[in-house]
Amino acid sequence: MDRTIIDVPVISDALRRLGVPVSPLVRLEGRLYTCGMPPLDPLTGEIVEGDIATQTRAVMEALKVTLAAGGATFGQVAKVNVFLTDNADAPAMNAVYRDYFRNGFPARSCVAVQAWPRFDIEIECIAAVP
Repeated sequence: MDRTIIDVPVISDALRRLGVPVSPLVRLEGRLYTCGMPPLDPLTGEIVEGDIATQTRAVMEALKVTLAAGGATFGQVAKVNVFLTDNADAPAMNAVYRDYFRNGFPARSCVAVQAWPRFDIEIECIAAVP
């Protein structure tokens, strides 16, 4: 088993500042696993606040940067898990989510969870890589 933890500039530092014991990206046997990504600005590492569409776009941009650090794109994503604090936000989240998967959607689960202090969504994904 060859497991590699991949440091992602800005994102890794932001997660450490939040005090969570998590790696943003792990490569294992031809797959990339992202952490549950909160709405982080990939340039500043700050939490992006706002409505669910704004937060979803921030999460997806952070995931794009994170996947790229492992040599992948959204086109290689096979599975996504979305965690929302309110399932009523699903339609607005889906409107943004569709923009990132133009060539077919990966398998996905979407579940409601208890609220976090500063944001309303996390998304994690699994991507296949050579």
